[in-house]
Amino acid sequence: MSNREGEYNNLLEDIMHIQAGLANEYFKLRYGLEAMNNDEAIYNNKSISLDCARGSYVAFQIVLKADEAFTLNVGDEPYFSRDSAQKFIRVAVDGALDFRLNIIDMAIDNEMYLWGEALLEQAVREMPANRAVSVWVEAAVPAGTSHGVYGGKIRLYIGQLFEEEQAMELSFSVEVYSYTLPAPSEYCCYLDLWQHPCNIARKAETPLWSNKHFEVLESYIRSLAELGQKVITIAASQLPWAGQSCSEEHRTPANLYEYSCIRVYRNQDETLRYDYSVMQRYIDLCMKYGINQEIEVFGLVNVWNGKFPVICPDYQEPIKIRCLDADGVYRYLTKPEEIDHYIVSLQSYFEHKGLLSRVRITADEPRNREAYQKSLEHIKEIAPKFIFKAALNHAEFLSTFQDEIQDFAPFIDCIFREYSTVCEAMEKFPDKRFLLYVCCGPDFPNTFVHSPFTETSLLFYITAFLRMDGFLRWNYTVWPENPRVDARYMTFPAGDTHFVLPSNSGTVLLTLRWKALKRGIEEFEMIRQLEKQGSTTLVQIYTKLFGTDIPEEFVAKSGDNCDREMFESIDDASFLQLRRELLQALSSR
Repeated sequence: MSNREGEYNNLLEDIMHIQAGLANEYFKLRYGLEAMNNDEAIYNNKSISLDCARGSYVAFQIVLKADEAFTLNVGDEPYFSRDSAQKFIRVAVDGALDFRLNIIDMAIDNEMYLWGEALLEQAVREMPANRAVSVWVEAAVPAGTSHGVYGGKIRLYIGQLFEEEQAMELSFSVEVYSYTLPAPSEYCCYLDLWQHPCNIARKAETPLWSNKHFEVLESYIRSLAELGQKVITIAASQLPWAGQSCSEEHRTPANLYEYSCIRVYRNQDETLRYDYSVMQRYIDLCMKYGINQEIEVFGLVNVWNGKFPVICPDYQEPIKIRCLDADGVYRYLTKPEEIDHYIVSLQSYFEHKGLLSRVRITADEPRNREAYQKSLEHIKEIAPKFIFKAALNHAEFLSTFQDEIQDFAPFIDCIFREYSTVCEAMEKFPDKRFLLYVCCGPDFPNTFVHSPFTETSLLFYITAFLRMDGFLRWNYTVWPENPRVDARYMTFPAGDTHFVLPSNSGTVLLTLRWKALKRGIEEFEMIRQLEKQGSTTLVQIYTKLFGTDIPEEFVAKSGDNCDREMFESIDDASFLQLRRELLQALSSR
């Protein structure tokens, strides 16, 4: 410690005792039983060195706490606590890059621990004594940034009321490599995060499909595009997932029903007509942000019915299509021929718009092979131009439906159990797409509130290593009742239902887990780039992480699933080093 730093610290201790240090972006503050808290070691870190690609961003965290209550301010706005005697700490960053700061809010997990989660837009928060808080510090590094090392300072200004602020300093450096990541719209990682726009309307308190609803949707769609999302999600009937059984859950209340964006009317002569304007408006919004490679349609095959009554017993699927009759009464279609007419019309609409080749009639975890086969055959009979896709958690479906389905998304454990079957299908059908997915399981690797940041990176290393085309997850905004207060739902691990949160202003609130997704996707991109170049560095990276550079060998030693014990080191330092090696290899060419 320099003499100047010592003078600062002595001066600050006269005001109040403050502990402050720097952590890498992978750090996730944990709070609960004192023995489980993880902040103490961070306070020894008064400087930090960072690496970054161009076309990306650099990020780290400031962790601090004080022995008395204080007001934390990461902006430049004035703020006075109702407790006029309360001191404040104002955080500012000085450097060549343009940094933005966000206080990190905490989220509760199923074990009642609190973890770093939401990146708050509000710049001020009052903190209790002896309670650690972390601050996300991020700067964009545009593609045109000169490569080299950039230095900077973090200043903590401490004061009370109208007194002159006192300051302490922490330092950082950023090495910007010459490698430039592509724009997210050009990412090769095929990202499919399912969208649930009705839940966004509920939390924003806007009428469903109204102009205000679409205004609110804009920031959510933009956040998906920033990840490189490829797929537009459409619900073509009411309640395609039966609300995730929310009507049966009373411990963690939630309304998770999704509704169709297609309006159906019955004319006086009993004929049906369809209004696709809302659906098209949503498609256009997604395409505006570059989400344009696929339109996945739910609610036509493998419809989840829960405990709801079956409206049309003579139809092979419990499809619920709401129709406004000519007499002004809403009824549901109960005749098989009317449901068929609806599906045929939908195919015709997509064909007329030139979108049909991008449409996928999607099934979520079909369980009954015979029933699913019957549904596929029926739709092929009445609307033969539709193409099919399925998220599969039963490995035998992959063999059974290789010819019928164009896009497969097997569950990660299915891939490990039946990797030879997956490889055979990928070799036999090189034009088909194969995505890896996780959901409320497995516990590892996953993207829950309690999951380390690096587990998300690991998921994308695994996805690339196993030669999958990309990643799928069912959640983005499937929020329980008060997700900012309690993110738990049913027995699902906290965070399983979403990656982002609703802000009080109606816009999207990003989380550390969203940032982890972004990093993992970037690493997938770098891996694929090195594969194209035939780099030997990738062999070394795979061997270091998986113990081999041959996927079949790795899967063979795994048994039926991917387990922590399969990896020698998956801590923060190891993944920071892997990322650095990727950057160095790509920058040397």
